Amino acid sequence: MSKIVAYWYRATCFGSPCGPWRTTRREVRDDLEAQGLGSHDERGTFFVTVPGGIQSHGEWMDFEDWLRNGRRAA
Repeated sequence: MSKIVAYWYRATCFGSPCGPWRTTRREVRDDLEAQGLGSHDERGTFFVTVPGGIQSHGEWMDFEDWLRNGRRAA
């Protein structure tokens, strides 16, 4: 069975989680923007404002399990 490293991301504020684990950084950017912890500059580049942040977590998973679980942690 083949394995992959699956990654999840979540928004943080002052180092504490302030959003659910997400499968994409784009979803976390939306969470941060909704909480006033992120925005885009005049060129459209996203940036996180202090005290916000993005936490990531990766773990090895069987590829088939990853697909079966909707690309989420088992």
